[in-house]
Amino acid sequence: MKIIDFLEQICDDDPSNWRNDYRYSQIIKILKESDIKFEEVQYNNGAAKNIYVHYGKPFVNIFGAHYDIVPNVQGALDNGASIAELIGLAINLKEHAVDDTTIAFLDNEEFLGGFGDIDDVGSKCMAQNELKDDYKRSIILDVCARGDVILTREDCDIDFSGYKHDVQPMPVTDDWVINSTVGLIPKDKNGEASMNRDDRSLLLSVLPKSELKSRDTWRMLHTSDDNMGNVNIDTLKMMTSFIINLAHETPQKS
Repeated sequence: MKIIDFLEQICDDDPSNWRNDYRYSQIIKILKESDIKFEEVQYNNGAAKNIYVHYGKPFVNIFGAHYDIVPNVQGALDNGASIAELIGLAINLKEHAVDDTTIAFLDNEEFLGGFGDIDDVGSKCMAQNELKDDYKRSIILDVCARGDVILTREDCDIDFSGYKHDVQPMPVTDDWVINSTVGLIPKDKNGEASMNRDDRSLLLSVLPKSELKSRDTWRMLHTSDDNMGNVNIDTLKMMTSFIINLAHETPQKS
């Protein structure tokens, strides 16, 4: 199957399927059909449900995206495209495995916009419960559905050779949650928490070059315009290729 096929399965045309539990079930179905091993982990008595695919030691190098959507929106831009791209990465790594890499399908990112309790945000649950001393980096994909300019919040050590790249201020999402949460994890024997914000989680998003100032795509989010008709297939291919290359370039344990 192609990446667009995964996206079409996740973002069903039937509005009655524009639900988090439906998306969750479709991710599980695709992973099973692709013969990819995964684990389902619930937090806070089932309030958050994440799906993890591990290659080697878990939660060292992480590629993640939230799968949840706001009510009554198809959610192809936010964040079905990123989920489809992560599935493409999982399939690649099944055939060309790398060490110590986790692919994380995260729940409840939309709670950051006031739709629920922030303690039930999947990325926060992962950071609090799963990230240990050997955690190195997490790459978060959000709104990677149209355009060809890959955005980050700040300069970073990722090699963007062969791709267009820009640094832009972006809304609070899972990378910010992970960095803030890890920065508060106790660091000493007395249980005193470091108040320094971590910087190992990085957000990747995509916009057309023409929107670097207007950011019209972002105005489509959480509206009826967040649909399959506004997804660019070339963007899906580009981002899948980019994260596959990035996963294979990730420094591995010696």
